[in-house]
Amino acid sequence: MPLSVETLTIIGTGLAVMSYAGKIVSDMKQDIKITTTFNVETKGKLEMVNHRLSSIERSVNQVESTMDDLSRYMMNNSDLTVRKHQ
Repeated sequence: MPLSVETLTIIGTGLAVMSYAGKIVSDMKQDIKITTTFNVETKGKLEMVNHRLSSIERSVNQVESTMDDLSRYMMNNSDLTVRKHQ
């Protein structure tokens, strides 16, 4: 049974979105190197800077994990429209 034009449009749109999400994940995961110099006067301030950097690193890791999950979900579910309309 041939697919309708509407179904093909939905599939095409889904693939375009999936491709775009994959590009975002790829672009975001490129190595980004930032060099920052901290002039820290006390051990307490150094510990505060280290704590903030650790917090930023955790946030970045969570974003990367979420993007990986989204990419995997979209890849695994890209054919849902086809199955639903066949």
